[in-house]
Amino acid sequence: EQAESSVMDAKQALNLTENGSQAVEKTLEGMANLREKVDAIAQQIIRLSEQTNQIGTISKLVSDLANQTNMLALNAAVEAVRAGEHGKGFAVVAAEIRKLSDESQKSAQRINTLVIDIQSAINSTVIVTEEGTKTVLSGVEIAQMTASALMGVSDSVNNVVLNNQQISLNTQQQAIAISQVLEAMNSINQGSNETANGLNQTKTGL
Repeated sequence: EQAESSVMDAKQALNLTENGSQAVEKTLEGMANLREKVDAIAQQIIRLSEQTNQIGTISKLVSDLANQTNMLALNAAVEAVRAGEHGKGFAVVAAEIRKLSDESQKSAQRINTLVIDIQSAINSTVIVTEEGTKTVLSGVEIAQMTASALMGVSDSVNNVVLNNQQISLNTQQQAIAISQVLEAMNSINQGSNETANGLNQTKTGL
């Protein structure tokens, strides 16, 4: 009975390790999906960073053009003053051009500030993404170690089950052998009794 109970306990332990292995496999699948998503996010961040850099480059060009336009407007204003009455109309146009140039310059500066802020946010996101990737890889490594350990436990428990089954079989065989020995001893005992009775009857006859 103890051997059979050990077999049942070992089988239950084997089922538990198999369930644990299945849970680890699901965990690994989930982490693999998570890693794919993290990698996809990282690629999107890289593209966003490239586009932001392009915006920064365009903004710098706008700023440079605004500076050049401002210088041209200033020179035009000077020439308009020299032209006197004939240059008044041109002076008004030059002033408007200079005003527009200043507004373009301010807009370019605001864009540059936004680009810097966006780039800073992107860098922070990259750091977080890298940390997430490291965490996922660490989790995968731990899960793989757990799976390996569970496989070892499963093999050990399986060996215990086989050994207990063999012990149970041997015990049953021994019980049968003992029963057969007892039957033989009873038969011998009965034969001895019959022989003794026969001898007694023979003595009485004599």
